[in-house]
Amino acid sequence: MSHTHPPTCAQMDALLSRLDLGELDAEEQRQVEAHLGGCPSCRETRAQYARLSEATAALLTPPLGAERADAIFARIAQRRQPLAEAEALPEILTMDEVATLLRVSLDELEAELEHLPVFEFAGQLRMRRSQLFRWIEAREKRAHLRLMAADAGR
Repeated sequence: MSHTHPPTCAQMDALLSRLDLGELDAEEQRQVEAHLGGCPSCRETRAQYARLSEATAALLTPPLGAERADAIFARIAQRRQPLAEAEALPEILTMDEVATLLRVSLDELEAELEHLPVFEFAGQLRMRRSQLFRWIEAREKRAHLRLMAADAGR
């Protein structure tokens, strides 16, 4: 994030995942912390992520076993294949391109706009491909954690 404005709430979800993974540069981290200082909603989201990480760590104490772990990673890899094909797309995507990539209708995409890292240019919404991938990876991580929690509860 090279701009000088703090991130919006819509951008924070992906940034919080990257923050927890240590993937933010110093400027991005400063901007995220500044946003968190003034946004109770995003602070609560960060706290929820922390609780989820703690709960997952507790659940993962007993090993899954190599076979089960391989099956989980195979599912994740299968879901990521469309992303590998999308690497050839331009860095700046239109909403039509994003909808096509995600295999959803434009209406479905627009219903989720507040959760997407979009920006406006010339009166039209756009999204960086790299930000879209980070957004998807954050959701995959959460889905993976939910799957692990559900498997541990069986």
